[in-house]
Amino acid sequence: QWVAVSEFNRQLVCESFQAQPSEVITIYNGTKVLSTLDNSNDGDVDILRHQIREELRISTTSKIALTVGRLSEHKGYADIVPAIPHITQEFPDVRFVWAGEGEEKENLVRKIKEYGVEDKVLFLGYRSDVPRLLKAADLFVFPSHFEGLPFSPIEAMANGLPIIASDATSIPEIIENKVHGLLFRTGDSCELLEILRWALRHP
Repeated sequence: QWVAVSEFNRQLVCESFQAQPSEVITIYNGTKVLSTLDNSNDGDVDILRHQIREELRISTTSKIALTVGRLSEHKGYADIVPAIPHITQEFPDVRFVWAGEGEEKENLVRKIKEYGVEDKVLFLGYRSDVPRLLKAADLFVFPSHFEGLPFSPIEAMANGLPIIASDATSIPEIIENKVHGLLFRTGDSCELLEILRWALRHP
């Protein structure tokens, strides 16, 4: 008996190992909301939002577009970069905050410098306090190109954070477009830009 974490993953297992569909069951990934602020009131969240912005040394009125994940090519961070100059010109108080480490960091830093948006993107590296970041952010952006079933957007959903994600692989199984979040075509920076614009205009 095989266990898959999504229907996409189930199909992949069947194709890769010549397994019969009846031999593979799907059990979706889940998450616990571990934040100490799970049962907090709006005032506590406002305080946290203020604290996070002070820690990141950005304006307390800044809007945070958060991405959490390994800095790897398949995670699609590079798809966000062309949209950043347009978004921050129209919405000067938006900051893109990236939590995670990975082999693509140097390339991403170089690309961000080429676009002249170094002051609009914060690389946080590994963070053990992701629930705090999720509570403090305004948007969750997840541009991945391939996922078995990703934990990051599930955690963002559990924390009530609005989500913009690619329509890659298994992601539409947990996010129906315009119901649970907004989806864009995988790798399409132009569509991502338009969806980011819409989300920021309609908080």
